[in-house]
Amino acid sequence: MAAGVKPGITEEYWGIMSEDRKLCWELFTRALAIAAAWFVAKTGVMVVDCIIGVLTAYTPLLVIRSQRSFRKYSKAGRRRLAGAVVFLGSTGAAVLGLLYFGIAFLSAVFQTYATEIAPLKHHPDSFGGIFMLGAFLIAGPIAGVKVWRDLKLSEIIFALPKLLLKRLLLQRKYVADAFHAFAHFELTVQGLAFVYASVCAQIVKVYLNLF
Repeated sequence: MAAGVKPGITEEYWGIMSEDRKLCWELFTRALAIAAAWFVAKTGVMVVDCIIGVLTAYTPLLVIRSQRSFRKYSKAGRRRLAGAVVFLGSTGAAVLGLLYFGIAFLSAVFQTYATEIAPLKHHPDSFGGIFMLGAFLIAGPIAGVKVWRDLKLSEIIFALPKLLLKRLLLQRKYVADAFHAFAHFELTVQGLAFVYASVCAQIVKVYLNLF
């Protein structure tokens, strides 16, 4: 065990649990995971569902297992584990943020086109309609970039999740020193993964319906 290294969030409590309780807890959480898998929304596209399923299965597994025995790993192993968890977690948050922004942007574009551009098809001045369509195609992306910058979405979507994950998993100021804290941490990690999978699937279904 590495000296001078902070224990994982659940490492101390996991270490004092009896093997019987560990087995019961593992069986309980596995049963919850199997039950939750039935209720997770699906996109209907096997490749997309598999990608979402793999990411949402491995990320909580890495978080939970790494925090149970953090000091038992080598220095290189701890660095790789922490890097993998932060990368997967922040990437997942970034993908979700981009999907939400994409839906909002496309909805605004389609609505503007339907109300402002499409009626010009029946206008006798065809040149005016072509000009407006060209202006629309140029202004749309520019407006999207402006909204992105004004709302500082790059900081919210990319930087903030990574910062929060580093604070939680690397600084480890939160320590589960009792069963309720231990259960709260591990069940929350698993619950967030299942919610994330469902939300991603629902958003992807919206994109599939659009195109």
